[in-house]
Amino acid sequence: MGQKYIYFSGTVLGSYRAQNMIKSSSDLGCDMCHISPRFFLFDCKIGHLRPILKAAAHIIFFPIKLYLISRSHYLILLPMNFSWACMLDVFIARIFQKQIMVDFYISMFDTLVNDRGMVNSQSATGKILFFKDRFLLQSATKVFFLNQAESDYYTSIVNITLPAEKICIIPLCIDPKNTISSKFSLGTKNRMTICWWGTYIPLHGLDKIIEAIGLLKDEPIELILIGDSDINAEPFRHLIRQLGLEDKIEIRNDLRFSDGTLGPFLENNCDLALGNFGDSVKAKTVLVNKVVDALAMGLACLTFKTKGAAEFLEDGKDIFFSEATPVAIANKIKTIFNNKKSIDTVGIGALQTYHHHFSQDAFRTRLHGALNQLR
Repeated sequence: MGQKYIYFSGTVLGSYRAQNMIKSSSDLGCDMCHISPRFFLFDCKIGHLRPILKAAAHIIFFPIKLYLISRSHYLILLPMNFSWACMLDVFIARIFQKQIMVDFYISMFDTLVNDRGMVNSQSATGKILFFKDRFLLQSATKVFFLNQAESDYYTSIVNITLPAEKICIIPLCIDPKNTISSKFSLGTKNRMTICWWGTYIPLHGLDKIIEAIGLLKDEPIELILIGDSDINAEPFRHLIRQLGLEDKIEIRNDLRFSDGTLGPFLENNCDLALGNFGDSVKAKTVLVNKVVDALAMGLACLTFKTKGAAEFLEDGKDIFFSEATPVAIANKIKTIFNNKKSIDTVGIGALQTYHHHFSQDAFRTRLHGALNQLR
């Protein structure tokens, strides 16, 4: 590929995937340009002046954006960017007949309407979210999805069929982490510690996980739930008290990968990780980040066999699968508890799968392949 110019649209801050996309493009020798949307935000004491200043900044920068996009070979819309400013960038790229690559990490319409039920599909907001999803998918020369299952799912939601050559699968990319050895499987402790981490949303099916532990009351098994909000954790604290599981389940909301506290905690305590067991169509489709986190640590993980997970993982080889019911989850945990060596076997396979599909090298190879396919 000759010298290419890329215009990146959207916010980078806080998105590891966006950062990797820019770094991988740089490794390929591409020249890049990015104007952070945060430059258009103003900390003004007079509140009603903020939107005026923001609009003025967009107007001033508009000719510059026109020039930069017109000079670029590609426009890449970074993941989770659905602002009108990003829609405008894509529209400009269409006018100049540029190659447009959209990283369709999630669908905001699906997340807010179908999965969380926060927005009515027929409301003005619902229709705007639907329009944005369709606009991006229709405008793209190439669409990046995390897996084929999510590609099929998200396109069906907005009634679009994409040709195969327009779809590029670039799985999740997770930072390399310290490898974890289960103290329980090594025989240095008799109690098995199960850990789940994430946000308290319906996608994860936490109520089923808690009820499953309730079915294992008499076993030397404990569960630690690591979340992000004391307020959102309260319904689950209530369920734990209701089932009398205070001595079996602990809730922590003070540990993060981002501040370096969660990794060491899992190294010292975790024997088995848990994924998601939600009931929604999305929950049964996606491959959640926490599963890939576990793979990166060589940590055995038990999760529901979603369509996305089934594309990369095999039960007993690099993952443990179970049905999404409390009884099935409890039975699988009991089986793992009684065959502790399987934790090591799956952990070794998990690390191999991480390097093959979800590492930085794997991400770079797939992105380079996508860029080289375009003119």
